[in-house]
Amino acid sequence: MAAAQNMVVVDASIADLSQMVPTGTSVYVEGLLENPPKVSKKKIELQVEKVIDVGLVEPAKDLVHLQPGKNTIAAVARIRSALAYATRTFFYCIDCLRMVASAPFEPMTYTKEVELLEESEHERCLTEVNQKPLIVYNYPQGIKAFYMRLTDDLRLWLLRIQREERFDLIKSRMEEMGLPFEPHECGFGLGFDWMMIFATGMDNIRDVLPFPRYHGIADP
Repeated sequence: MAAAQNMVVVDASIADLSQMVPTGTSVYVEGLLENPPKVSKKKIELQVEKVIDVGLVEPAKDLVHLQPGKNTIAAVARIRSALAYATRTFFYCIDCLRMVASAPFEPMTYTKEVELLEESEHERCLTEVNQKPLIVYNYPQGIKAFYMRLTDDLRLWLLRIQREERFDLIKSRMEEMGLPFEPHECGFGLGFDWMMIFATGMDNIRDVLPFPRYHGIADP
């Protein structure tokens, strides 16, 4: 063991220093102070006669990334983790956004979508197979809300997200479904949770909700 200007000399027969190597180990030693040889750059030597263990370092503390000994090292580790994550996320997102921006949207009827889904396990597979974003249209009238836009033959919903702008049709649909006309309400749907899935790459919408509902738990 050596310091900048001094040296501690310990004979192997006196103590096993293999467990005292990690930085931070505290030891108490007794011995004689002597002048070092002239060829040595050290100013003084301690010839150790007795070594008393005071405190050994846990093995994990010798691994800086597991248990850093200083706040600075811990901060550096957190920053490194954040930068590494941001780098990987950036390249993942930029590829995904480039695919969406560069490829034309593929139109697909609801009937065709169902046929493909019966052969796969998840809606996401449709974009993976086509390698481009999709627009699904012609949804059956019975599975969507009254305000969704109808096709010209009034049998199918034009798009899953397109709203009906023809007041007479909205009114007739509300009458068919027995919905009251008062009070009047309106709104705007951004589909934020679905946008979160798109931006994060999560597989399940429950993973992007702050307070998700799932089987057995229905509390908001």
